[in-house]
Parts: sequence; structure tokens; C-alpha cells
Amino acid sequence: MGDTAIRKDGKPSLCLVIPIRMQRYPASGGGVSLAAGASSRGQSALPAAVTRSLIEQVLQVAGPQAISLLLADALYADGPLLAWLKYRQGIDALVSLPEDRLLYQDLQGLADGQLIDWTHHRSVRTIGGHKQVRAVEVTEASELTSWDGFTEAAARSGVPDASLWACLIRDVTTEETAAEPPRALVSTRRFADGFAALQAFRPRWHSEDDTYRELKEGWGLEQQRWGRDFAAALGRTTLTCLAFNTAQVYRLQAGERLASVAIRRLRRLRQRELGSAPAVLSVAGCSGVFSLEELLDVLGSAPRESLLPDLHKPSSQDAPT
Repeated sequence: MGDTAIRKDGKPSLCLVIPIRMQRYPASGGGVSLAAGASSRGQSALPAAVTRSLIEQVLQVAGPQAISLLLADALYADGPLLAWLKYRQGIDALVSLPEDRLLYQDLQGLADGQLIDWTHHRSVRTIGGHKQVRAVEVTEASELTSWDGFTEAAARSGVPDASLWACLIRDVTTEETAAEPPRALVSTRRFADGFAALQAFRPRWHSEDDTYRELKEGWGLEQQRWGRDFAAALGRTTLTCLAFNTAQVYRLQAGERLASVAIRRLRRLRQRELGSAPAVLSVAGCSGVFSLEELLDVLGSAPRESLLPDLHKPSSQDAPT
């Protein structure tokens, strides 16, 4: 899924990949398809439906305040989806807008007619460990209503006067980039200017490079080595994401310290209440980890002595454990 969620508190977070409720989708070759492309106008129902399902699951697990802004590429430039996010879930979206959309053409017409002004900005980006100065020009407009799919869906949600904010971004670092058509971003949130929206969209590029591209090119997630067996696809995808997440954690400073600790020692450090030799019980498809003392209690034979460490309870119920 090509989108990035920003936490309500605005703090940066480690990007982890979670395979949630993976489903079958038709593929042309009869195999298992994990993603599908959109039509030229981006109105495919499949990406929007998958996004809605994932958003609902995230909100169910993390709470209704988990996401404040959703960053997405052009594949998810879907009017009903943006209206659903804004007016049903309370989530703003900042989405890349394709050039063939009427809203893009309206924005370009406003700029060509000098009805909106361009402003010049400079920013620094790091590519391959080297800093590069980038010059951009931006222009923006608000109260845009030429996206019928969005306005109609918003009206069905009880907002008859819904509108969008959008901006054009022109890279003028070199003559070659300046000659290219400007890229556009559209949002249900009104930003201070186009440069602020560009800065807000930057985490999306980090997710693309460090997560999606890494999974596809480095971990071979889309190579479909599982053939046509859905269970094998689900298992391999889950294991790949677990391995990827583990590698992500070990890249942190705290993860580097844990990398030198074997799993048994790590468990003793992090779960001292289980003792030095816990037991794993599996009954009727359910599993649990118990200390040997707990296991004896379950079997009806209370232990005479305990080897569990004496863990002092914190004085405050809010104290970390």
C-alpha cells in the first residue's frame, strides 16, 4: 500500500510493515495478486477499498486519534476515498495529483492566467549521504470544487459545500527540471502555502525509498515465488515483514545494543517474571508462555520453593514496568 500515516502528535516514528487481513484479489495469470494498478484516471475501486480496510483496522487497534494526516501517491487520488477519510474518519489527506485530472488543469489554468502567484524557495535534501540544495517554485489555491467525485461523496456525508486545497510545485534547480511539467498535491487540509505542503509530503518519499522499494527490490516481496497457493503467499509475506521489521529495529541505537544479546538472555532481561526456563503450552489452538511455578499450579501441584526473581511493584500504577 503506497501511503504513509502521520501520528497525531506529529512525532517521527519507526516505519514498520504490518500484513493485516490479507485477502485474495484477482490476477491476470490466475496467481495471487498483492496489489493492482489503477486506470489512467486513477478511479480503480480496488486501491481505495484496500486503503479503507487498512485504515479501519489501524483505527480499531490504535484508536480513532491514531492518524491525523495520510500521505499517498497518485494511485490513491480517489475523490470518494478522500471524502470518506475527511468526513467519516476525521483524517486529512495529502495526495499527489495526476496531470490528467480536471483539478490539475484548473490549477494550471489559474497559474497560466497569473491569477495565483509563484513563490521561490530553497531546501536541502540528502541523496546517497550527500546534501544537495534544491530550488523550487510553488503556487497554491483553495476552495477548489471541480472534483465531482469528492464533492458528491462529501455531500452524501452531510457536507454540501466541501472544497479542496491544491498546489503546483516546479523544480527549478536546473534548466532540465524547470522544463518539466509541475507536479501537484491536493489536500483536504489547507496548508499555509505550497512549500509547507511539500515539506509535509517529504516523509512519503522516505517511506517509498526506505520501506516499499526496499521490500520490493531488496526483499523480493512482489516476485511471487509462492506460485498460486494463497496460504504460502500469506506465510511468506508475513515472515518477510517480520524479518524486515526486525532489521528496522536493529538499525536503531537501542537495537544495536540488543543485537549482541542472544534470544534467551534477551527474554530473561525483558521478561524476568517468567524465570530462567519458562514453558510453552498449546491447547486447542491457543498458546501461552508460563513460568515453571505457574505450570505446577496449573497441574495442581503447588511448588515448595520458587526460583522466580523478586520483582518489586512500582509505587505508582502509571510507573513504567
